Amino acid sequence: MRATTTCWLGLLAALLGCGGGGGGGGRTSAVAPATSATAPVPSSSTPLPPPPGPAPLPTGATLARVGAPPGGLPVISDLEVFDGALWLATSLDPLARFGAQVWRWDPVGGFVLALDDPTSQGFLRARALDGKLYVPDADPDGLAPGYVHVFDSAVARPRRTTVDAQVHGFDVVAWGGALVSLGGLDTAESSVSRFDPALGRWTVASRGPFSRLKYGGVLDGALIATKRVVGSAADLVRVDAAGVQTGLDLIAGEANVPCVEALRGALYVTLASSAGVAHVRLEPGGAVVPLTGISGALLFDFVEHTDGNVYAVGTDGAQTSFVYGSDDGVVFQRLVTVNDARFGRVGNNADGRPSIASFQGRIYLGSSTDGALYRLDP
Repeated sequence: MRATTTCWLGLLAALLGCGGGGGGGGRTSAVAPATSATAPVPSSSTPLPPPPGPAPLPTGATLARVGAPPGGLPVISDLEVFDGALWLATSLDPLARFGAQVWRWDPVGGFVLALDDPTSQGFLRARALDGKLYVPDADPDGLAPGYVHVFDSAVARPRRTTVDAQVHGFDVVAWGGALVSLGGLDTAESSVSRFDPALGRWTVASRGPFSRLKYGGVLDGALIATKRVVGSAADLVRVDAAGVQTGLDLIAGEANVPCVEALRGALYVTLASSAGVAHVRLEPGGAVVPLTGISGALLFDFVEHTDGNVYAVGTDGAQTSFVYGSDDGVVFQRLVTVNDARFGRVGNNADGRPSIASFQGRIYLGSSTDGALYRLDP
């Protein structure tokens, strides 16, 4: 497929200069320190209104340690609600060391091991779609093919489905009337693979030059995904209905993008390059809204809670962890500061992130370093 690099409708051209070179590629490429100033992002957009009547953000919030899975792994890269339970996608050290598990938890049953693969180098996302839970294998033992594990219910054994020619699988997204797996092929191309439920198999629908597509969402009918740092100017990749992959250049220098989360009809994105950190919301029509109130932090995951507010989890890149909140989804304020790295980075590994979810009326957070589940108490 043809691939080009373009500015996102020119709206981020003045952020740090659209275009510019990028750093060298690698799965553990350094993320810019979060202590650098948040880069300004120009936008002509009016923020989308919040849901009616969000509850006031908590003013004295604290974190309670729920516990850790017995024999679990330290990196909880994703939390997902499915079939009455909270599911944890966990890794020993994503794409660096072998060891991956999936756990489910609820307040009554506690932690239950649902899948254990000591030959995988990471389960980085778990997606509840169409009444099932999909967990792609980020780096299975050997090379191609790849795999996506499918859970039909909380008590059913997972089914391992095959992804043709895929070496790495990072995310599953509902797009274009089908489910697609994002990853990288044995040809070193970035890929989108479409699922055939009748065959129980995923086949390549799009190829590109970006090595790996990682985490994604849908906006204006197109698939927007993060990618591996490969020394290009592009920060994100847009895949159109024909399968053409096009680079999107948002900030100066090639950004590591650890977060793309679909909330409120938009995509929440965190970008970090050698030039700085930017937290933005990409909206339908191409508008870009900067998220404000985020100082000295790199936010890895966002969620909309039942109270109508948006919450996020992150770190300063060193030994401090944060929880942020926003009633309108744009202006954020810091709710919790803890002086440790429970929500910190795993070295320079952009895939080793903390996670956040809304479950049974409470906010839960997964650590990226100590393997524990936490609860936000107002």
